[in-house]
Amino acid sequence: MSIGSFSASLSGLNANQQKLSVIGNNLANLNTVAYKSSTVNFADLVSQSVGGPSANPMQIGLGVTTGQITPNFSQGSLESTGILRFFEPYLFSASDVPHGKPAPDLFLHVAAKMRVSPAECIVVEDSPAGVSAAHAAGMVPIGFIGGNHTNPSLGTHLLSAGARAVIADMRALKSTTVALRGW
Repeated sequence: MSIGSFSASLSGLNANQQKLSVIGNNLANLNTVAYKSSTVNFADLVSQSVGGPSANPMQIGLGVTTGQITPNFSQGSLESTGILRFFEPYLFSASDVPHGKPAPDLFLHVAAKMRVSPAECIVVEDSPAGVSAAHAAGMVPIGFIGGNHTNPSLGTHLLSAGARAVIADMRALKSTTVALRGW
């Protein structure tokens, strides 16, 4: 076996090991609320054309690598709970903008599409990155700690990230909004 063949084989094993890790992570989090599964895309590590400008040049690959691990931003949770119809056609995801959270791009994109001033928006978020993004967009972030994926320190982290209030139950959203806006 030549060094080139060994290198190609080893790179293939490493890339497939990474794919198996992603698949294992997807399976382990199958029932986790709001978990976004991922897919792995492979890319050539090195390749070269052999045969010159003839009618049938040949590509010789010297291995493969993981090109990209892409999160799945589909609306699966909305579909499985039967509430997708209440949100269509206003569905947005990080794949719609150049930079995801904690950058404000997604929230600014949504406000522009909805034709609403960012200052008039209230965002309910369960992550410090999301609260930071809403705050950076000039919106009023409310932290949410009622999900089963939260931990005891999340509320403090959300407040530190810029949440104006923190709620643990969505039934408190209306009174919290009234308190923040004075409506």
